[in-house]
Amino acid sequence: SLSLEHNPIQDSGAAALSAALCGRGSRLTSLSLPFTGAKDGACRALADALAAGAPLASLDLGGNLVTAGGAAALAAALADPSGCALRSLNLAANYRLGPEGALSLAAALPSSGLAELHLAGCAVGAGPVGRIAAAVARSSLRLLDLSHNQIGDRGAWDLAWAIAEPHAQLTTLILKSDDIEDDGAAELLAALAHNTVLEVLDLSGNRIDPSGEHGASQDRRVTLGFQSRPFLHTPAEAAPSGGEASGGDAASSA
Repeated sequence: SLSLEHNPIQDSGAAALSAALCGRGSRLTSLSLPFTGAKDGACRALADALAAGAPLASLDLGGNLVTAGGAAALAAALADPSGCALRSLNLAANYRLGPEGALSLAAALPSSGLAELHLAGCAVGAGPVGRIAAAVARSSLRLLDLSHNQIGDRGAWDLAWAIAEPHAQLTTLILKSDDIEDDGAAELLAALAHNTVLEVLDLSGNRIDPSGEHGASQDRRVTLGFQSRPFLHTPAEAAPSGGEASGGDAASSA
């Protein structure tokens, strides 16, 4: 295991590490390079190393400057028919990755052995979630993190379909601060009722009423945490009665 977090190695440093990964006898299985200034060049170098048989099982490139091009390079390595050792990929907080990058990774999922994919804060949006969900349902993915991507109820509905698929292997779905409201929560909970595999559904920081009819607060697998929307309930204090109002009017007249 090697961690170089917050060291500005950038693409050149990542390329040097990639070359070492391809070296005879390399046994490095975990590489952590978050906040190192890595861009698409680093992704291409690491993808080449993976395609060449590097034994890397876990790769963390969170908080860098990866765009859709870098994601596509990693996706090609994941989908390589000759096999790829990577089982966990963290690209969280790469805000330039966007919908196109997410779709490239989704397309690679069914033919890869990836078990964990972290895409929190990658500006994914709701548009690609349908295709991501379809790919997840046909993959060996066990953990998916799409937090802070503003997928909304539309994205939640698409993911609910994936959860309901009988062959889905997902055990952890993290959707923190994604602008999901009660309708999206209701669809996810309805799908969860037919799923015995999913163990964690994290909906913290959304806009879900904890007391809503969706029943999210009743399922031990669901984490609601803090919800960002204020919920309006009938106030305890009754509004002034008509008699009180007219009394006030009379006093004004006097």
